[in-house]
Amino acid sequence: MKILEISDFHMTGGASIAASRIAQSIRDHGHQVLRSSSDSLDPNFAFFQGRKASFLNYTLEKIGLHSLRAKVLKKDTLKQFQRIAEMSKPDCILFHNLHGASWSQEMVRQAAKSFPTSWTLHDCSSFLSTYYPSHCSSPLEKNLLDCKDFWDSIGRSKTVFPLHAVTPSNWLKKEATSSYWAEDSVVTIHNPIPDLFFETRDSDSCKKALRLNPEKRVVLVIAGDLKEDRKGGRIIKELMSSFSCENIQLLLVGSGFEKDDLDQENIKCLGIVKDEVTLQIAYHAADLLFHPAPVDNLPNTVAEAMSCGTPVLAFQTGGLPEMIMDGETGWLVKKIASSSILKTLQEIISVPIGSNFGKASKAKAKKLFDSQTIGKKYLDHLSKLIFRQAEIAQKN
Repeated sequence: MKILEISDFHMTGGASIAASRIAQSIRDHGHQVLRSSSDSLDPNFAFFQGRKASFLNYTLEKIGLHSLRAKVLKKDTLKQFQRIAEMSKPDCILFHNLHGASWSQEMVRQAAKSFPTSWTLHDCSSFLSTYYPSHCSSPLEKNLLDCKDFWDSIGRSKTVFPLHAVTPSNWLKKEATSSYWAEDSVVTIHNPIPDLFFETRDSDSCKKALRLNPEKRVVLVIAGDLKEDRKGGRIIKELMSSFSCENIQLLLVGSGFEKDDLDQENIKCLGIVKDEVTLQIAYHAADLLFHPAPVDNLPNTVAEAMSCGTPVLAFQTGGLPEMIMDGETGWLVKKIASSSILKTLQEIISVPIGSNFGKASKAKAKKLFDSQTIGKKYLDHLSKLIFRQAEIAQKN
């Protein structure tokens, strides 16, 4: 099977990292996956603006014709997609996030005209025009209208390739099917975690490798942008301002804080970490992962921590209850408030956690996120789409 995977970015952000891992899990079963993005490593599969489109884009932006500029960008992006699809000749197409590169959802409808097509949804953007409506700013009216127009056009489309979706959590499936997606068009498949994260490392050695004190307990916090509200930025800031326990160290991974923000001796920030070995070391150095996002789908950080045997503290929201067993592999806080989760964190770190949490976390992660299992589920899903195409072609 040859699969064309479309993602706004190659390896920037949780969705694109998940897309890369899904592609590898499929390749491990002996199938071909071609990845295409705005920043693809292979120029043949990179979306780029031609000279004419670049000139028009620049000119229209300068004179303030933003709506016309958007139409030019949309037309050029669809042209690029058509070029890549015709060159690769895939058996099916698997989409991931598009909104990071401001791509039109029309690309998905265009794909479904000619190929069996599935769309892995990493948040609510494909049907609500925002990540998570309850904890994100309201989408622009134009974006809502564009989204409605897209789904109206899907309903009117007379195509032999009906659009299907994959959601990494049952929670997101429920959100999707409460909106435009039909129940029988969505299947839940978790995101895979590479085998590397299941390898065991000595905690004290990992603390020393990161220049942490082995005698102190470590609370780990990871986010692309540690100040972003959607990722729990306000709670992280509150935690840092009140973090004065002599026996605890706070380890941050992500952007957002400058050296002046980290003047406390027991707070260390590694910045953006893309190397998976370093990430694995950070998870093993930590006594727990603190995940303060007010809502999340199926975060890579939580799955990675569990795979390393590191228990997680998070809110009981989104897809997190599908990952964490409260009191067994971690802790879930019902009330979405900074005071509630910070109080629970203080209670947890004031007493020994015990090794049972780590063992249970790793066992749960192996059951949920095993790469070989996830790859097979994706192949089964995509094979069914291709088989349906063949059936319809025979009838016609």
